Amino acid sequence: MSRMPAAILVTLSLVLGPTVPSAADHDGAFAGQATGLSCDDDASPTFCTGFLPGLGDVALDVDLALPATGPYPLLVVVHGWGGSKGSGSASASYPGDDALTDRGYAVLRYSARGFGDSWGQTHLASLDVEIEDLKLLVSSVVDDERFQVVPTRIGVTGASYGGGHSYLIATENRWTTAEGTGVRVAAVAPIVPWTDLIESLMPNGIEPIDAPVVGTSKLSYVSGLFVGGLRDDPERPYPNYIELLPELYARVMAGEPYQVGDRIDPVLEQGIRELGELRSVAWQDEWLDTLRRDRKARVPILQIQGWTDDLFPVTE
Repeated sequence: MSRMPAAILVTLSLVLGPTVPSAADHDGAFAGQATGLSCDDDASPTFCTGFLPGLGDVALDVDLALPATGPYPLLVVVHGWGGSKGSGSASASYPGDDALTDRGYAVLRYSARGFGDSWGQTHLASLDVEIEDLKLLVSSVVDDERFQVVPTRIGVTGASYGGGHSYLIATENRWTTAEGTGVRVAAVAPIVPWTDLIESLMPNGIEPIDAPVVGTSKLSYVSGLFVGGLRDDPERPYPNYIELLPELYARVMAGEPYQVGDRIDPVLEQGIRELGELRSVAWQDEWLDTLRRDRKARVPILQIQGWTDDLFPVTE
């Protein structure tokens, strides 16, 4: 594989802006302000919108549609990579959700950090960040007395990036809110998700999944996803990616050799570890072992997958 031309690397650096510290250090400066949800009680279904706090008090752009009467289960819909809370909806009021609210479901949509109008930087569906965001948003809705959500009847769904969120939340499906209420995810429905993000983006054809061999990137997908997720928002004039993502992308695009003997390039080594341990459900050995021992810990999963999906193939 040829190395990435210097002109392309320069272009990427201009698009991304200056290198910034990791988001763990920086999200505070990019946090925005969580204003809470305000509701149009005259609408049918009731429609609420505003900014709720995620991890580190990062303000996340949230919409909530409520059925006519409660209490009711809550369905969280997570958008795809580079999208926002409105992705796939005909209007800001999500008339497509009527089929859900008419059946008694409350529907929560939000823009993941770094996307849409949400603040913060994307960590690419990290268990330590985006999945914590999801739990905090659900907790905020559960704890709000205006919203009669049943805390043990929570469902999560979404396509692609949202499918990854749906799978990962199943590994942390029980928690307690700030007000002391126990929450349980009752079911998830990942749509065209990944289970092993490394095998999806850089398959190496070797088992087991932690084999010290870096595969070949799916160049068009990796490039399309990287560029497609960049945000240009004058009201949020900072890079919406954490530092790891452009560093990892630039290293992959620079080409082989990715390793010498058993020693993998350190940037790729960190990327593989984080993409696996923090972002891939197939790497969650402790959770999988728990499921084998304890049937009560299991979460019903309806996975919707395309047989001919080139990015997330049938093995996913």
